[in-house]
Amino acid sequence: MPRLSIPERFRVGIAAFVALPEEAFAELLKVIEENISAETAELAAAQILERLPSIPKSDLTKIINAMASLQSLNERSHVPAPVLAEDVADSLNQDSADRVKGISRDVITSRVEQIVNGKDINITTAKIAEIQMEIERSFCRARILTDVRAAFSDDASEPPRGMTLLHTLQIGYHDDTGLHKEFYVTLESDDLKELKEAIERAERKKKTLEELLAKADCKLFE
Repeated sequence: MPRLSIPERFRVGIAAFVALPEEAFAELLKVIEENISAETAELAAAQILERLPSIPKSDLTKIINAMASLQSLNERSHVPAPVLAEDVADSLNQDSADRVKGISRDVITSRVEQIVNGKDINITTAKIAEIQMEIERSFCRARILTDVRAAFSDDASEPPRGMTLLHTLQIGYHDDTGLHKEFYVTLESDDLKELKEAIERAERKKKTLEELLAKADCKLFE
């Protein structure tokens, strides 16, 4: 079964809060209970820093981003908090073992549970990200693998009579539970041109909509 895949930018923040001294983590949860609301994680970190100067602002911004992401993932995944916490611990130990070296699994799972069961952090950019993730699949990465296929006669010992080029498009994505998956599509040369044209058209539509939103004085988050 595919495991939970946590993006690097959030793994850094999770590793930072599980590494906090117990007293600092408890104080962080106490501050968050007082209703933290801001447009970005950086502004939220500035609010918290006034009451919790023991955590460096650079770490605090990453921590706030990670905590908001975990709360969002918990809402979308519809799995019990203990199960999510175990999945997060597995992911950290697999992908960021150096960052959580010396930190017990119990500490990781306990802190993740406390965060997802605690007060929501109201970050506008995090809410935008949540809306973007309220889909069945979200794009992760793409590669195109190109190879030559040979057409042989019935006698395979003879040289091939012809060759063709095939391109395999590999799409990596996260499903609505955060799991990483992949699928493959074979393309011919004409398909590459059609795919390129579709991307260029999408870019032109994006530019047009950006101009409309600017005129309406509506901030665009990506």
